[in-house]
Amino acid sequence: LPQSLHEFGKEQRITPFGKTLVVGSGPYILNQWEPEQYIRLVRDTSFWGAGLAGGLFLANPDTIEFITVPDANAAEAMLVNGELDLLANVTPRDAIRIKEDPMFELYSPRQLTRTFIYINTKDPLLSDIDTRKGLAYLLDVEGFLRDVQMGFGESLNGPYHPVQPYAKASEHPVEFNLELAKAALKIAGWADSDGDGILDRQMNGQTKQLAIEYLYPSASKSSEALALLYANTAKEAGVSITPIGKEFGALIGDLTKRKFQLVQGALGGEAIPDDPYGLWHTDSDSPRGKNRSGFGNATTDALIDSIRVNLDETSRNLQYQRLAALIAEEQPVIFLIVPKERLLVNSAFAPMLTDRRPGYWLPGFSLANPIN
Repeated sequence: LPQSLHEFGKEQRITPFGKTLVVGSGPYILNQWEPEQYIRLVRDTSFWGAGLAGGLFLANPDTIEFITVPDANAAEAMLVNGELDLLANVTPRDAIRIKEDPMFELYSPRQLTRTFIYINTKDPLLSDIDTRKGLAYLLDVEGFLRDVQMGFGESLNGPYHPVQPYAKASEHPVEFNLELAKAALKIAGWADSDGDGILDRQMNGQTKQLAIEYLYPSASKSSEALALLYANTAKEAGVSITPIGKEFGALIGDLTKRKFQLVQGALGGEAIPDDPYGLWHTDSDSPRGKNRSGFGNATTDALIDSIRVNLDETSRNLQYQRLAALIAEEQPVIFLIVPKERLLVNSAFAPMLTDRRPGYWLPGFSLANPIN
């Protein structure tokens, strides 16, 4: 390599890039960056795309400033005091409360995110279908949406995001039903043989209780609420679920090593046709793959392989539906919700919303009532 590249690669030359030196091709340039305080962008008056309309060429605000506020309560106070014009990821209850203030508008675009609970089908307690179906009947997703999410979301009833044209026909809703749960668990051979309130059965000559650990991201209050809700309803059917909150990195480590029984997960995406290979093919049932539940067999693999090369939309959509039906039969996951963003915006602004996270496009913001 040329000596100039060797010199550039030295730490003291590379470090400023992305911090004090930012080179880009967009309509804004970095004006100032105070670490852990704020980042200020200003409109680039020499932007090459200034004469082009819409999309990535938008640059309505003269200045965009991102302010770091580690504490959620402090951030809300700054919003109310007029020190912030936009606050995202507000808690559902606070969003409903603050939206009553005429100074703000609440926006809740649907996220391109799907949430669910992975079931480790390789775990001896969870290896049979009826046990997994029983567990699915025990989760009150509608109650979670109503009481915790305060309506900011919708039920996810299959493996595909509702934005997809084949999603509705691929849905297989699982209702919250204690009696159906008990019946499924009974078929699986579970019974409370010793009267201690927890189901058990004989496995390899030993009595095993249906006692399960549920992992969730500790930073998420809604995830914690869901875990506690699930544990409480499961107890009524004789299932012991122990919620365990974990830091995100540790949670990913357990997922990769499949050191879990139940774990809450989420996946983002794009509004393009699904490639089910990564989530559902047995080739992806590996530490580096994302088939965390261990789902799949030769039949589902062949179907997935066909979907990936089928260019006919009509027949491909039917294949998506068939795959969803096979997933529903095996119950390797419990589908939860598609969440909605909770954005509070100063009513002086007309935001540009998007279904891609974080739910808005700042260069598209404009004044709600511009002065001519």
